[in-house]
Amino acid sequence: MESLYSPSDIATSSTLLKLNYVYVATAVIWAYDYCLTFSDEIAFLYKSDRGKFKVFYIITRYLPFLVLAIHLYTYLGHGASTSVCSHLYMIDFGLSALSVACSLWMFILRAYALWGRSRKVLLFMTGTFVIIVIAVIAVSTLFKSASKILPPPTPAVTGCNVEGENHNTFFTFVLLIAYELEILLLSLARAVKQHRESRSQLFKVLVHHSIFHFIFAIVFSLANILALLLFTGPAEGVLEVLQSSMHALVVTRMQHQLWQTNRIQVDGAEVRQSISIPLSVLHFADSPTDDVDALQ
Repeated sequence: MESLYSPSDIATSSTLLKLNYVYVATAVIWAYDYCLTFSDEIAFLYKSDRGKFKVFYIITRYLPFLVLAIHLYTYLGHGASTSVCSHLYMIDFGLSALSVACSLWMFILRAYALWGRSRKVLLFMTGTFVIIVIAVIAVSTLFKSASKILPPPTPAVTGCNVEGENHNTFFTFVLLIAYELEILLLSLARAVKQHRESRSQLFKVLVHHSIFHFIFAIVFSLANILALLLFTGPAEGVLEVLQSSMHALVVTRMQHQLWQTNRIQVDGAEVRQSISIPLSVLHFADSPTDDVDALQ
């Protein structure tokens, strides 16, 4: 008996169903990590200093919950029209980009702090960031125009079917790698200059975080580039939501560690004082104003 669906429809349906496992696994990892770090999360939110850095932290930490919820509804929901799928897809993409941008700004402020709150360094990083955003918007506009929202290929697929992701999207990840490299080089330049003068544990943690963050980001970005070049159809963007979620997870975990490092350990015991040292007392360079106020 002849099949009602073409081999390409069956293959697309199989790919979409397999991708759903990836999306669900990403959400489970995110929720599991949040449960593991819940006590640290509460302590940080209530005891850490208020400031712009904390605002970026809250956005970075909690926006993925919304992103993952929308993403799961987009690809696992039932009966959404192509128009609804199109809007959900755009919202999902925009919120994911915002999550990554906030994660980047947390490291921009870290580099700014390492450089003694130098306005020149901040202006340089901000200017480059704006250029990157404009370039990403331009590329993403072309990319989105090439995307097509299609009906589910078979009844087994209940969610949205997005196809036609343009391979030029890899340019977005190339720009992300370049900007991550810029932040890393600025942080390392400061570290090389000050490693002899500063024995601060906070300073070492900031530098180590910058190195690990770059390695993590470049691995995921290269994986996304390879996925775009090697796969076709829905599988092209298989790692995008995973990267944005894991990016936020790693950055916020690093912030927990930085904050905990800043607290006093009493007589080598595991119990720490409830009052933390303000990060502003940390001095790195020659100037008494060279501190990490930007991280408060």
